[in-house]
Amino acid sequence: MNFKDLRYVVAVSELKSFSKAARSCNVSQPSLSAQIKKIETQLGVELFARTRRQVQVTSIGEQVVEKARDILTLQDEIGRIAETYKNELEGTITIGAILTIAPYVFSNILSEVRNKAPALRLM
Repeated sequence: MNFKDLRYVVAVSELKSFSKAARSCNVSQPSLSAQIKKIETQLGVELFARTRRQVQVTSIGEQVVEKARDILTLQDEIGRIAETYKNELEGTITIGAILTIAPYVFSNILSEVRNKAPALRLM
């Protein structure tokens, strides 16, 4: 089971339809159905009760969907952390000084910092 599979499970549970979930995940409906079936086989449980007209999440399916959402949220957080640290000089920094020396010291420093670290937000 991988992140893509977890996204499929969440999509089916939210949209209550394999065809709508497939469209939202940009895959064919047979491909998505096969992946969901593979996951159910791996786990040995049925995640979705299928009828001709609708799809319902089983009780075990609800628990799996909840954990899948948690995992996908953590994956997104890891991605945001990595983006933040791709450039060491990125983020927000607060600098303070007394008013009497601030104009003399900061005018040179701030322009240099902005040139070398444009992603750094100074406060």
